[in-house]
Amino acid sequence: MFEDRRFFFLGADGAYYGCKKHGETFTVSANYDRKREHLSLSLPGGVSVEGPADDLGEAVTVNIFGTDVTGRVLKDLRWELALSQLFKQSVRLVRADDGFNAVDEVNSLSIISTASIEELAKLGEKGGDARRFRMFLEIGGCTFAHEEDEWAGRVVRVGDAEIRVAEAVPRCEATTRNPDSGVVDYNTLKAIASYRGKDEKGKIMMGMYGNVVKQGKIRVNDALVLLD
Repeated sequence: MFEDRRFFFLGADGAYYGCKKHGETFTVSANYDRKREHLSLSLPGGVSVEGPADDLGEAVTVNIFGTDVTGRVLKDLRWELALSQLFKQSVRLVRADDGFNAVDEVNSLSIISTASIEELAKLGEKGGDARRFRMFLEIGGCTFAHEEDEWAGRVVRVGDAEIRVAEAVPRCEATTRNPDSGVVDYNTLKAIASYRGKDEKGKIMMGMYGNVVKQGKIRVNDALVLLD
């Protein structure tokens, strides 16, 4: 999770260009080597752009869902040219000044169980694609759906890391988009609300936020252990 959301897109209007409104961003994948300070983007059609991630230009401040995020635009024009051609409007690539900065919540990670995804899939096969939720950890082996809700306030160990589970995650329109194409193809929110309802603020919740108590490596198939 090091450098998660370190980079983000900036539209021609100076606003955050994200997947909630712009599903085409789903078609771009990134690979960042922080030791080499090297970034590569893979775009549809086999197009790729890569170069130094620390060659920075203009300073910007961008509001991302209520949080002002400062950063600097990557100077090499190849980033802007490739992205603008794909998105059919001027879009630049920005590096946030601080790690974890380009996020819309104060919590540093998220957790969901496979059992919860499988429960949603009963209402429609498309809802069973866990990628829609872009969660940091997906946990198998739970005995019932949404078991992770009961971990709120507790500390869990996963691999070498310890995590304090926080509050539930409010879902947004981004989950209605196909994880590959970014096209809206399933009303995930309606499906979740049909059996989970809404909270007192009218939000639709699924999965849990969490924060790191002790840093450590997490590997595929590491067990989750409740510590308190």
